Amino acid sequence: MRAATEMWEKVEDQRIAELKEPGAGEKDEVLRKRRKQHSADGQPELTPEEAAEQAAVMRQQIHLFWGNMLFEHSQVEFKLNVGDWKKNLDASVERFKLAGASETDISTVLKNHFSNAVSECEEKQVMTSGKEISQTNDNIEDKCVVES
Repeated sequence: MRAATEMWEKVEDQRIAELKEPGAGEKDEVLRKRRKQHSADGQPELTPEEAAEQAAVMRQQIHLFWGNMLFEHSQVEFKLNVGDWKKNLDASVERFKLAGASETDISTVLKNHFSNAVSECEEKQVMTSGKEISQTNDNIEDKCVVES
């Protein structure tokens, strides 16, 4: 994933550089290539600002996808009790931040991680052994049964 992102970044930087500062002889060639490419796609020619905006959106999507992959990987590692799931979870949070996700969204994702469900189940067992049973414990118990 990292190698693919780096390749895309290099190509995108080169494309933006060509749009901003092509040499005199290169300018006609770049414009011809762009017109030919865009006429085949049916899309209008992009300005450097539009190209930069598209690159920023693509970068956000890459970080979001990468974060999701790391999060799911940590879920599987936690369930199978292998690997360093916490490391992948922390890395996924960093990717979500780079993608521009809000703190609320990130905290919701963390709350939904399997590790939190297990700690809720453990808390329920401690509370039940102390004879403190409530409606909340019943809800947690239902969740524990479903995930077990």
